[in-house]
Amino acid sequence: MRSLRSQIVPMSLGPDEAYPRLAHLHITYPEFAVWFWSKCAPGVANGSRKIFTIWSDTDCGIVIAKKAPAERKLCTVFVSKGFQNQGIGTRLMGLALTWLECQRPVLTVPEEHLAQFEAMLIRIGFSLSHIVDSCYRPGAKEFIFNGHIFPDTKHHYSAMARRNASLSPAVISL
Repeated sequence: MRSLRSQIVPMSLGPDEAYPRLAHLHITYPEFAVWFWSKCAPGVANGSRKIFTIWSDTDCGIVIAKKAPAERKLCTVFVSKGFQNQGIGTRLMGLALTWLECQRPVLTVPEEHLAQFEAMLIRIGFSLSHIVDSCYRPGAKEFIFNGHIFPDTKHHYSAMARRNASLSPAVISL
């Protein structure tokens, strides 16, 4: 397959255009829609979040970044199969890092996708800070890079953990 790097220009999308391309993420993050519409969409409107994307009729790459006084974060990084291994994710992350004015923002990666991201994260200098168990899904590990998250005090959308103390996240330090 021919590289798409020079063929498709990255652009910013609004929430209404981006969400249909990301709605399937509810499989990995059960309350993704709640987070997207209550945090991401308002953040795009007030300028604290930005959605970077490259897409075609069949594939897309999307990065959602958050720029707040106390936090710089890559909230969502998604590259569909047809765009993988072509530098699309790295290119979008580079644009987000420039906008964030930060080379090491916080990023979380679910355990089942760590292998897909590992080489890129090492290449761009991200470092594993800790692992959170049951952060977004009971029994699932979330790998945290370049900082810390505390789901009980931050904006994370783990309502199950908040409703059930037995599902409260446990931090495993490395």
